[in-house]
Amino acid sequence: MRLSNNTFVKLILFKEHECKAVQQYLEEMALKGWILDDISLRFFVFKKSKPKKLKFTVDIFTDLKAGEYREYCEAGGWNYICQTNNYIIFSTENDNITPIQTDEDILLNKLSNSILKNIFAQIIVTTYIIYTIYKAFFIDFNSDAIYGISLLFLVMISLIFVICPIIDCIYDISWYIKYKKSLKSEEVIVYPTLKRLNIKITYTNLYIITFIITILTLIGSLSEISIYISCLLSFIIAIISLGKIVKIAIS
Repeated sequence: MRLSNNTFVKLILFKEHECKAVQQYLEEMALKGWILDDISLRFFVFKKSKPKKLKFTVDIFTDLKAGEYREYCEAGGWNYICQTNNYIIFSTENDNITPIQTDEDILLNKLSNSILKNIFAQIIVTTYIIYTIYKAFFIDFNSDAIYGISLLFLVMISLIFVICPIIDCIYDISWYIKYKKSLKSEEVIVYPTLKRLNIKITYTNLYIITFIITILTLIGSLSEISIYISCLLSFIIAIISLGKIVKIAIS
C-alpha cells in the first residue's frame, strides 16, 4: 500500500522458517528502490531510495539480549535496521561480509522450538474457523432469512476464510515433515522460497481485503444492492488474486 511518494507499507506474515525468503524479498525491494525502514505489527515500512544491491539478514535472537545482540552484529559490519518480537533485521552493501548466523545447529534449535507451536496454533485457529462456518450453515442457518445474493455472498466469503488458513496450515505441516526427514538423513534443509512467500502474501491480502469488505457490509445498510456490490468486489478480488498466484507459481 502506497502511503506517499516516499513511503510504501506491506503486511507480511512470516514465521521462523521463512526468514530466508523474507531476506530475498527485502533484497528485491532494495533493487527496486524501496529500502526497509521499520516494522510495526508485521507491517513492513519501506522508504523510497535509489536502487541498491543490499544483503539482508532476518535473524531470530534468543541467546542474547536485543542490545547485546545488536552490538555484536554491528561490530561485524552489519547495519541495524529494526527489530520486532524475536526478529532482528540488518543490512549491508558488503557481499563478502561474514554471515551473522554461522552456526546451523543454533538456527535449527530455534526452529524446532517454535515451528510445532505455530502448527498447533494454526490447527486450533483453522478448526475454530471451520466449526464456526459449519455451525452457521448447518446448525443455525435460517434459509427463510438468508437467500439469493446474500447466500451467495456468505458462501463466497466463507470459502475464502476457510481456504486461506487451510493452505497455510497444510504447507507448514508439509514443510515440517520434510524438515524432520532432512535432519534425520543429514540432508541439506530446503527453506521456503521467495516464490512461496509471494504466494502467501497474495492470499493473505485476499483474506484481509475480504474481511474488510465483510465488516463494511455488516455495518452498512445490508440492502440488496450493497450486498450485490460486496459480492461482486469479493469475486473480482478473488479472481485477481488467483491470477497472481498462478502467475507467480509458473514464473
